[in-house]
Amino acid sequence: MLMAMKTKLLLTCFALACFLAAPAQNFKKFRVGIGVGYARPSGSGSQGGGLVYLEPSCRLGDAYSLGLRMEWAMVASGLSGSAIDMETFDLSSQASYTLNMQYYLGINNFRPFLGVGLGLYNLSAIKTDVIVLDGIDPTGQGQPQTHAESVSLSDAQSKFGFYPRFGFDVGHFTLSIDYNFIPNARTTVSGSDASFRNSYLGVRLGANFGGGRK
Repeated sequence: MLMAMKTKLLLTCFALACFLAAPAQNFKKFRVGIGVGYARPSGSGSQGGGLVYLEPSCRLGDAYSLGLRMEWAMVASGLSGSAIDMETFDLSSQASYTLNMQYYLGINNFRPFLGVGLGLYNLSAIKTDVIVLDGIDPTGQGQPQTHAESVSLSDAQSKFGFYPRFGFDVGHFTLSIDYNFIPNARTTVSGSDASFRNSYLGVRLGANFGGGRK
């Protein structure tokens, strides 16, 4: 319920800003971007996966645009902790709903841009099997003693995050790179603190509909 209310608030802010924005001089006001990409999470044992996104946006003049990014990524989040030696992960999903602002450098067909975004990240339940270090072999052989343990976050979580981004438009196509800073999800392994690292790097290639020159 709370996640739905926060998402509706983002949608309302986006719609209101677009309604009040003055039209750009050289470009059409509205466009919708759609595309795919690669997501690479941070942390030991993490594995990259794919992502898809939908991003409507409106021009706030020729140099600025306000976007609403809706993105779904499948990744294996890394786990950090002092007692952890090895991990194997199941893929989990991350759905994000964020507002972003982009600043365009120039008005040519090739348009580099810089931007920043912030919003909500809905994280699914996570499960992993880890090898935990128990200490040094008491026989004096120097081999570490370990045991296997399953670690999971059984409930989905919603967290607030942000990202810087850069990229460029070429005609009706976009290449963008951003790094999503998302707070870690804390857990315990054999009584010691550990955390799933949720931040990830995203690389996207997409097509845009609308928003071209007038």
